[in-house]
Amino acid sequence: PMPREAAMRLAEGCGPGHPPGRTQAPRPPWLLALAALLPTIGGLASPAREARGRLSICQQLQQRGQSGIYGVVERLCALGAQHRRFTLIDAQLGQNATLVSTLWLSLTEGCAEGAGGGAGRKRAVAYVPSKRAAGRIPAQGEHIAENENPLAAPIRPTDVLMVALPAEQRHSALHMSSFVVRRCIVLIGSVGEHSLEARDLGLRLPGVWTVQSGQWPSSIAIICRDPGYSTYRLQQFAFPQRADFRPRIVFLSIIGDGRQFKQHLGRSSIYRQRASSKHRWLLVNGTDRQHLAPYIASLRARAERESSSDLLLFLHPDLYLPDTFEEELLLSVQRLNHIDPNWAVAGFFGVPLDWSPEPSSPWSRPRVVGRGGDHYGRYTMGWSNVTAAQCVDETALLLRTRRGQFGGAGASPGFDAALPSASRIWLGGTGTVLEGLAQGRRSYVLGVDVLHQMKDILDSPSEDRHRFIDERRWQAMHKFSSAGSTIMHATAMSYMSEKYLRSKRVDLKRVFAQNCDFGPTSWRDEMAALEGPVPLDPVWLQLALMQRAPR
Repeated sequence: PMPREAAMRLAEGCGPGHPPGRTQAPRPPWLLALAALLPTIGGLASPAREARGRLSICQQLQQRGQSGIYGVVERLCALGAQHRRFTLIDAQLGQNATLVSTLWLSLTEGCAEGAGGGAGRKRAVAYVPSKRAAGRIPAQGEHIAENENPLAAPIRPTDVLMVALPAEQRHSALHMSSFVVRRCIVLIGSVGEHSLEARDLGLRLPGVWTVQSGQWPSSIAIICRDPGYSTYRLQQFAFPQRADFRPRIVFLSIIGDGRQFKQHLGRSSIYRQRASSKHRWLLVNGTDRQHLAPYIASLRARAERESSSDLLLFLHPDLYLPDTFEEELLLSVQRLNHIDPNWAVAGFFGVPLDWSPEPSSPWSRPRVVGRGGDHYGRYTMGWSNVTAAQCVDETALLLRTRRGQFGGAGASPGFDAALPSASRIWLGGTGTVLEGLAQGRRSYVLGVDVLHQMKDILDSPSEDRHRFIDERRWQAMHKFSSAGSTIMHATAMSYMSEKYLRSKRVDLKRVFAQNCDFGPTSWRDEMAALEGPVPLDPVWLQLALMQRAPR
């Protein structure tokens, strides 16, 4: 059992191993009542609990009645009795430790006591940072996944998901995990939060969710899935699917000398079977050394002028599209159109709209999300396979045409021909996303399986693959850390900062791309490890690069 002194220190905000007096906020009476309850719960972590005659938390609460917080916890015991698979994501790091421990124990103990659960059949998995795990009261039979990051990879299907995360991580975690939740999500707020806005959270989740009624403290909320919308497989997402949804697509690619195209994009089955498809391909050899921004803008205008397609898909020639590509793309576009009929642009890799660095968090969310892979590995994203983005990578850009069948806001925002670019560097993905946000429209990353610069490597002998992957990584680092790349990225970032952020057309404090970021007053190129002012000072930048050049 937890000593009374330790329980009271938990309620005071100190937590195990923290010196007394380091409180963060006054604790309400119901939380102090929980601290008084915890020392009486004996042997919760021991399989021999019943053999020693100890009472479970649910049994004790039955003896104490259903008033106050005891009634809240007993209702969770009853919820636990109806299910057998539970998951906890807890990164509060000592904050609300008493509340999280008690509610988690209530769910899992309820399962053990309930006839429907069966103690031998339940599964309880707790995702807890390693520095937090030692201070927890584990549930009976609990598995602690302390070395796994639930914010960067999907968790296993579960009946009930309990989430105890800081507010800035909560929505992202729910977006990642809600599709594997069969029944309920229990939200536990941080210390000092007055309301979890559970209704708003439920409305933003895919599917149909309702807030469970009852007298819950303001820092606890339970949202439940409509039982008619249970799904966690790609083919079963909760939105009305149309069998006749077959939009026509124009695939566009600048293939240069054709070498990369033959190794990657040209080997895709959707290209090889183009003669029997209603889709169209527009391939051009090169830009004749024109800058990419005006050239791609004119190429897009040409494609829309010569075709009556619904969608345009710009692809790098070193992108390989698997045999499942068309089916996955059409399903994702249909889902996206259901979620947001006015979407602006979409891609297959990108940075989530709500992503920003988390220096003090025990877990970090992935900066770049998607379902595809490259020489850095396979990317992950939420089970919905649709993520709002602040930047999409230019390897693939999906656009709506003026003649499309989608309605809503109509065509995607136009490409900015004035965006600073070079013959091989163009930040059009970021620029078009920002133009969409300026128009009140969001852009998205779609979870479609593609391979970037990997098809030729995977087809090579296995003993050579690691060497080829290392070479690709070195080539990418060399390209993007070069002086020319740094100048072009800095110029483009400064241009977009003045056009969208300094003018307040877009309400973002900072925009993050894969390897760089910018705000109203500064830009940063991480590959070059260089930061500079907005507006751009080209003389300072040239001098800074000259001083760093090898002599």
